[in-house]
Amino acid sequence: DGGGGGGLARSTSAASFVSVESVHSVTGGGVDGAWTPTPLDVANVRLDRRLRDLVELLAKNEHEVWARGKIRAKWRYAPETGSGAGGRHTSPLLVPYEFLSAKEKDTPRRSAAQMVRTLISLGYNLRLAPGRRLPRLTSIGGKTKRRRGGALKGLFVR
Repeated sequence: DGGGGGGLARSTSAASFVSVESVHSVTGGGVDGAWTPTPLDVANVRLDRRLRDLVELLAKNEHEVWARGKIRAKWRYAPETGSGAGGRHTSPLLVPYEFLSAKEKDTPRRSAAQMVRTLISLGYNLRLAPGRRLPRLTSIGGKTKRRRGGALKGLFVR
């Protein structure tokens, strides 16, 4: 049991331990999918224009964080998602946020809106510090390198 006396199961990562008892309590005693997620109900939390602008900035930043992680993991832009020769992963979403379709922006927007609504439902008051204002959407994000071949040509990272 790992010597901890608590019935610890070790994962493949030496730094990550999970209590068997906690797994049983979360899953209802088994691993058959008995757990039912119960997020906070934030359906009645309304966002004014100022907070919707904040959601859009957070969504763009979330996309930037996601894209940076993919690029660092050697993912590259391509019109279709896939794995190429040598395990090269590609995604059509590795483009600046502004180039995403409305449907593609939905995922980071929903996530950001859920987070803002959750903070409000927990009693937080989200407001800018005196003298500050929201940055423009275009001030967040990386720079696109311009190369011959059109706007998307500059999105390929070597």
